[in-house]
Amino acid sequence: MSTPHVLVVDDDPTLLLAFPKLMRLWMDWVTVDTADSAPVALERVAATDYDAIISDIRMPGMSGLELLAAIRARRPTTPILLITAYGEREFVMQALRAGAYDFIQKPLDSEYFVASLSRAIQMRHMSRQIEEQQAALARHAAELETTVAERTRDLRAALAAQDDLLAERNQALVQTEAAKRRLLFLAEASNRLATSLDYDTTLALVTQLAVPYLADYCSLDLVEDDGSLRYVTTTHADPAGANLVAELRRRLPPAANPAYPARDVVQSGRARLYADIADAMAAAGRHNIQIEHLLQALDPRSCMVVPLAARDRTLGLLTFVGTTARAPYTAEDLTLAEDIARRAALAVDNARLYQEAQKALLVRDHFLSIAAHELKTPMTSVLASAQLLQRRAALEGRTDPRDARTLRILVQQTLRLHRLVVSLLDLSRIDTGQLSIERQVVDLNHLLDRLLDEMSPAFERHTLLARLGEPPVLVLGDELRLEQVLYNLLQNAVKYSPNGGTIGVCLDCEAGEAVVTVTDEGVGFPAGAVEHLFDRFYRAENPATQRISGMGVGLYVVKEIVTLHGGTVAAAGRDGKGSMFTVRLPLYQPTAPGAEI
Repeated sequence: MSTPHVLVVDDDPTLLLAFPKLMRLWMDWVTVDTADSAPVALERVAATDYDAIISDIRMPGMSGLELLAAIRARRPTTPILLITAYGEREFVMQALRAGAYDFIQKPLDSEYFVASLSRAIQMRHMSRQIEEQQAALARHAAELETTVAERTRDLRAALAAQDDLLAERNQALVQTEAAKRRLLFLAEASNRLATSLDYDTTLALVTQLAVPYLADYCSLDLVEDDGSLRYVTTTHADPAGANLVAELRRRLPPAANPAYPARDVVQSGRARLYADIADAMAAAGRHNIQIEHLLQALDPRSCMVVPLAARDRTLGLLTFVGTTARAPYTAEDLTLAEDIARRAALAVDNARLYQEAQKALLVRDHFLSIAAHELKTPMTSVLASAQLLQRRAALEGRTDPRDARTLRILVQQTLRLHRLVVSLLDLSRIDTGQLSIERQVVDLNHLLDRLLDEMSPAFERHTLLARLGEPPVLVLGDELRLEQVLYNLLQNAVKYSPNGGTIGVCLDCEAGEAVVTVTDEGVGFPAGAVEHLFDRFYRAENPATQRISGMGVGLYVVKEIVTLHGGTVAAAGRDGKGSMFTVRLPLYQPTAPGAEI
């Protein structure tokens, strides 16, 4: 971890002179900058990404609270500690609601101050690491996805261009039946190559296209990074013949085969036609009885070796072989083989890029899963310890108010981080198909009533209107997961109505379904965003949400959980006019088939 960089803001010149000296005594591992006014502080924040900012709350011109809001607009994740000689509750609540990390009174308690600042710096360091790693993975995956999209467009454009070329040739050669058959063959080849992005499937298709129309057997070799050839597959008109070709390749490798110009084709990138290879092949097997028998069984007469080239790179070689039962290959046959090779090369390259993109996405998802698991264990320990201290302090009744406030902030922030980690874990489980539910009979009325009671502190700036109806309202599902759904929707209603207003919660039964509706009078979302709200990592792009933190995971997880319960979730709203989310779940029917627990 690099040396932490901290900014101290205060209009008192005496404090600005003394503070760096105190910091060297308390935390000699921290670099300290100072600013004697809010405008100077904003200039420094614009130029430097500080690990933490310490500011007096009462300053002339722009107060600490106004400075806090201005800094949050520029550096939303930088922790800010506010200091004051006054202890009014109004300032404390304003500061915390505005996003302050902590609120510290003068005279400073050095141990508490050092502990709070250390936690803020550590949290900022962890956030940077996660953001940088996720950004790097996202950029890599985006680059690969972009490349795949570009290659897909290139493939379609190339196929369209080839089809145009074939149409022109068809006009010139329409009088001959052979030309018609070739056009049909190329069209069929294009359609088959475009049916799959799976790499192995595409490789298998490449050789299958040529047999028996253009070759009695066709082999595919891929060029390795060191320039060597790796034999992949052979398609033979006789299913048993593929094994004979593989055995011949083993006993007579391309480098030792005088009738197989592999190196020349790879280096030049130009196809080669050999109308008569019978004598050359016979000479190759003259002193080896096993090779001679294989050549007699395969009966090669002529061959074409054509490169698979894409993006100025030779990916591999296609070898078309005709037996003595087929007329020798001609220049026209070579042209057709090159057409097939061009189409096959685009398809192979596109499939390879798609495979790389899928691997990159798997690496990203694996990283998210590991990071979430690694963060969850220590965070759970911290949360349990903080809650234990909080309960012990409440029982003893002798806790200093500042310590009690510190414990409360510690528990709240740890819970927030815990929810973020749980969201990452759920995202990983969804991507790997491991998100499951344990079904039991759940009373939604009781669950909502309990959840609203537990969340009551979160509604202190809002007016809560709840209509739960007559209990019980029973559904068959996982109580913890359903609680997660309702909590996410209620928390969103609070978060996206930062100026307060009314939050409505309604539970009804309609046509065999339990219907839960959550409404708010907050920032809403643009009309075009509704179809993407439940997508992974999506956040509506309206100005009012730019200063509201979030990963775009909560609603995605909500939809997946509701879907696992056989239900649906929908959203409605307008930009700046609030929003409404509706969850529908099948009511529990004890007499229905499969209703037994």
